[in-house]
Amino acid sequence: MSALVVDYFDGKPPGEATQHMIKRHLNDIVKNIFKDMQAFSLKIHLKEKTLCQLYNLIVCAEGNIKPHVAHIMKDIVYKFILDEDPDISQRAYKIAELLGLYVRADYLIPLMINDLTNVESRNIPLFV
Repeated sequence: MSALVVDYFDGKPPGEATQHMIKRHLNDIVKNIFKDMQAFSLKIHLKEKTLCQLYNLIVCAEGNIKPHVAHIMKDIVYKFILDEDPDISQRAYKIAELLGLYVRADYLIPLMINDLTNVESRNIPLFV
């Protein structure tokens, strides 16, 4: 098993001021990212850019992303992890890794089990 490598901005972790501002406005930022994901055109680079924004947001928010994990798993990870474009599927995978890093397993695992046993679970990739 390999160690998780976090892709920081410019190769260094975000500063305390950046993290503070992200945590302070987290709900609004997450809502806007989901809105962008729902409204994006068919252009692949826009989808990838929005996924990169979410990845960077999780890096800054760390454990404060927990209230949004269910939405991120359903609408981002499960939806894009098997995308035809390898860059998009890889970014969705990296987002899932970050969630595993910053959110406790005792919260994530029941959430994933619930998603798999839910009526809507037909849309979830089987490898989850």
